[in-house]
Amino acid sequence: MNTSRLRCAAAFALILALAAPVAVHATNGMYLIGYGPETIGRGGANLAISDRTLAVNFNPAGIAQLQGNHLAASLSFLAPSLSFENGLNGSTDAESRYFPLPTVTYVRGAKDSPWTWGVGFVAQGGLGATFDNLNTPFGNQDQTYTQVRYGTVIPTVAYSVNEDMAFGLSLNLGYADAAFRFFPNTSFFNQQAPQFSFPGVKMEGAAGTQTSARIGWWWRPQPKFSLGLVYQTKTDSNFDGGDLYVNYTGFPGIGQRVRYDAKMDGFTFAAQAGIGFAYRPNDKWVVALDVKRYFWDDAIDTITVVGTNPDLALPAPFDQV
Repeated sequence: MNTSRLRCAAAFALILALAAPVAVHATNGMYLIGYGPETIGRGGANLAISDRTLAVNFNPAGIAQLQGNHLAASLSFLAPSLSFENGLNGSTDAESRYFPLPTVTYVRGAKDSPWTWGVGFVAQGGLGATFDNLNTPFGNQDQTYTQVRYGTVIPTVAYSVNEDMAFGLSLNLGYADAAFRFFPNTSFFNQQAPQFSFPGVKMEGAAGTQTSARIGWWWRPQPKFSLGLVYQTKTDSNFDGGDLYVNYTGFPGIGQRVRYDAKMDGFTFAAQAGIGFAYRPNDKWVVALDVKRYFWDDAIDTITVVGTNPDLALPAPFDQV
């Protein structure tokens, strides 16, 4: 039914809003500021340097600076500290959670060819927040939970115009999954106004593939100064194959939790563009600056969760949510 569908969409949007404070310290939306220890140590500045294998995930033109075989791996952990405040709960801290973020990259370049190629696996990021023992508007305590994980395999190729200029192209072949809970143990039926009833929801197992492309340019006009440009397309993501559980235990005539096939639409990873500058006063020091624009205003707008094929024979409008 439309009201339930809108309720699910609104609920998930609320949970995303609760997770948004992650962006303050380590991320920009669902993207990390830096990947790998060197880039994180530079505060994420990498577009004009890009002289390591993780350039496949920043500025693909940068791998043209590498010759021979290069393999690198790293593991980072994201440990967000989240809280929110409202009239029902005051200030509430999220449960502590840790997200492992592995990367593995390989690049091969040759002196006698202008072409360099590489491939990498990168845990791009995501979001997650768990708030337990929340006071609900229905007189009980319950939980909210959200998790989105996103990783990509990144085949990359770069072409050297000369030793001081190169172009590069990467394809992000991604896979993401999503889960959420919004007061899953709550089931409130309003006899006077049934349209204002509330069944708690839980979705898990929804996943899907997503693709985007990244194009980059690297230029070193003189030995101490370099410039990098990059643009990455928007990644549209549709999640399906999930399970949506709706808590109808308090609804007359149903009285139990019902499982639906779940699909989530409207979840989009933003396009991004950036320019980077790097200056090397000597062999030991580098000064780098990146300016990036993430187009979140053209990304996530309305997220819709649809449940079909309930495991219990239900009359309309409960046969679809």
